[in-house]
Amino acid sequence: MKPSFRFLLAIIAFIPFSLNAQIQKPGVYIEEINKFPPSIADVETAIPVFIGYTEKADLRAAGDLHFVAHRIKSLLDFEQFYGKDFAAAFSKVQLDINNKVISAEPASSPYILYYSIQQFYNNGGGHAYIISIGGYGSALQQADFLQGVDVAEKEDEPTLLAFPDAVNLPGNGLYTVQQKALQQAGRLMDRFCVFDIKYATDKTSHDQVVAEFRNNIGNSQLKYGAAYTPFLNAGVMSSAVSYPQWKNVLWLGANRITLSQLTTDPAILAKIAALENMSPADPAYRQHEKELGQAFPVMKNISDALKSLPRMLPPSGAVCGVYSSVDRDRGVWKAPANVSVNNVRSLAVAITDRDQETLNVDANAGKSINVIRAFTGRGTLVWGARTLMGNDNEWRYVPVRRFFNLVEESVRKGTLPFVFEPNDANSWTKIKSMIENYLTLKWRSGALAGAKTTEAFFVHVGVPQTMTAQDILEGRIIVEIGMAVVRPAEFMILRFSIKTQNN
Repeated sequence: MKPSFRFLLAIIAFIPFSLNAQIQKPGVYIEEINKFPPSIADVETAIPVFIGYTEKADLRAAGDLHFVAHRIKSLLDFEQFYGKDFAAAFSKVQLDINNKVISAEPASSPYILYYSIQQFYNNGGGHAYIISIGGYGSALQQADFLQGVDVAEKEDEPTLLAFPDAVNLPGNGLYTVQQKALQQAGRLMDRFCVFDIKYATDKTSHDQVVAEFRNNIGNSQLKYGAAYTPFLNAGVMSSAVSYPQWKNVLWLGANRITLSQLTTDPAILAKIAALENMSPADPAYRQHEKELGQAFPVMKNISDALKSLPRMLPPSGAVCGVYSSVDRDRGVWKAPANVSVNNVRSLAVAITDRDQETLNVDANAGKSINVIRAFTGRGTLVWGARTLMGNDNEWRYVPVRRFFNLVEESVRKGTLPFVFEPNDANSWTKIKSMIENYLTLKWRSGALAGAKTTEAFFVHVGVPQTMTAQDILEGRIIVEIGMAVVRPAEFMILRFSIKTQNN
């Protein structure tokens, strides 16, 4: 459409004006007429808010970020404001005859948010919000997570909710937090929940935690959440491994040993003795430990090996990263499935085709659970894209729900300029054109199905389609939007026939 102008010829000059203004002196007056309605911009679709415990929560003063949603854009940002991982002691470190670590058993830690953030960025994550609900040393409390979810409600930008630490809550605490998150998502209609199933080590225990989840998650607002299993044996890195974490659990063969038994060098033995006599809280302890590692490579090799040990983590951090990556590269309407999960060495439980049948389709209540599986030659993949409302034909798939979230929130914000505008046909036409232009772009991008736009969506607004005279009197503009959203091809069915030779 070409720009148009309206002008009144007088005598002397070009002066911008409005027809509503009085014309009192000679001149040429120009009025620019906007032919295009305001446009609608996409809101962000994959900005998670992670809720959990951190080493610190400092922005300008110590602890000032506790129970505050703060935006980060990298792992370095997280480390700057929230610190690093919890230094859990090891329960056993096994050495071979060459003094190299062949196995190690890290003590379980309830604080896994730092590692989950690593997995988020390892899998393509971008911006995120962090809500620290306490420091290391605090006992995990259901009330802390519930308060953290309340804090998240005050933020408009986040579109995903995740709380990896909550899998370690005692009793049914995890499910109470998950239910509250679903209620918030259903109320705000602008976010989606990424849930974890509790840790399991074999098929029997996995069946138990799946049944426990389905029995306790409830039945409300299930279309706003998706659950993922099993835990991932992830190659995340500890920020540091200190000598006190492993000095008392060294084993060589069947014998427990000390670091001093691995050398006969008097100078090294003296340094070890000096370190043993220092308190880890001493400011000089770290420097002395570093110098010992430089002088005694065996010690440094042990620490380096322990730093790179894989950690068993819930999948929500990695899955949020996959959501971010897929949204950025393909669009929110693409199912975040059949996508590789990076930095995973193995899975806590191997899910077979037969196992996935009952996880994907819940005949009793439709509470589908998405799985992460390892395939020979293809790697570890997210292998499912169903919401917890798996038996519902409208809201069965994650990309459908999240695409509606995108359109609803984008249109809501895009139509705000029409609040208090005249409730007449001119406004209705502008609103309709604006939304149709937006949805046409989505159709061209492949988000909507149909050979023509009329098959892909419709937009109705105004009297008599969506409104009555009473609606105008009460100050309401009612817009009705229908969309034919593309759905993932979940089942590929191939048919073969044998053609007999004609005689």
